[in-house]
Amino acid sequence: MWKGWLDINQFIRNKAATVGIKTYEVCESNSGYLWRFEVHAGHEPPAVPEDNPITGIVPSLVLRLLDGLEHKGHTIWMDNFYNSPALARELKSRGFDCAGTLRTNRQFVPSELVNVSKKDMAVNHVMGCTSGDVDVMVWRDKSRVAFISTYHGVSSTKCGDTFKPTIVLDYNVCMGGVDRKDQRLSMYPIERTRTRVWYKKMFRRLLNASVLNAHILLGNQLSTHRQFRKALIIDLLSAHRTLTPTSNTIATVHAPAQYDLIKTGKTDRLKRKCAVCGKRTITYCKACNVAMCMLTCYEPYHTSH
Repeated sequence: MWKGWLDINQFIRNKAATVGIKTYEVCESNSGYLWRFEVHAGHEPPAVPEDNPITGIVPSLVLRLLDGLEHKGHTIWMDNFYNSPALARELKSRGFDCAGTLRTNRQFVPSELVNVSKKDMAVNHVMGCTSGDVDVMVWRDKSRVAFISTYHGVSSTKCGDTFKPTIVLDYNVCMGGVDRKDQRLSMYPIERTRTRVWYKKMFRRLLNASVLNAHILLGNQLSTHRQFRKALIIDLLSAHRTLTPTSNTIATVHAPAQYDLIKTGKTDRLKRKCAVCGKRTITYCKACNVAMCMLTCYEPYHTSH
């Protein structure tokens, strides 16, 4: 995690890595496949006035991330940082369904839901409002939680001895794409390698996510994530490694050598008759095991043979 001076650094109290470069991501909820991301680059004023409910910074960010996925039947699950009634209506017009938690101080949230408090509601009580294809509701569990959806309605599902809003059960199942990606990558923390260069951290984050994406596209049933990474490393290294010569390989290499010293008390070497000129010499070819003079006879012998 980069901790140096950087304008785009973010402090997020409820995250494991409290300080770092923040990214906004769109992930497939079942596998964690990263479809698109955008790096938080500080405050960027919107190009149009903020009084237009669909042109604020956050809605514009969501629409940029979802560009190219329109009218394909996708359901977008978001937390209360992104959701708003205006954004839900805009996403519906672009062929998306939308669901998730909601902050009741957003524009166009009905005042009946804004003003209701935890004390005004019994446990498991639900209050909701519907406007066309957008449903907004408040549910009392241990605390007061607001939800928004474009297809759930205000229906409830039996859960044990009680009833819960259907959107709550679906939210717990589907709202986990980014968390699932982070969980699978946490076992391979290459981003944590020490460096003071922030863009190297960013490169490692993208490299790690790319490997996970490749494994998901290959098909999880073919190998585990760990096996896939091991096979990938072996394949990448095989293009650059040099083979270690075996004893048989060494023996077939034509290289001149000298005979060992003979143990006669003198610093003399064993001499044998050269196969070319007939003179006695201390050099020979390792592969041929034939004595020959290195300077005058070594090349002619191997040329003729």
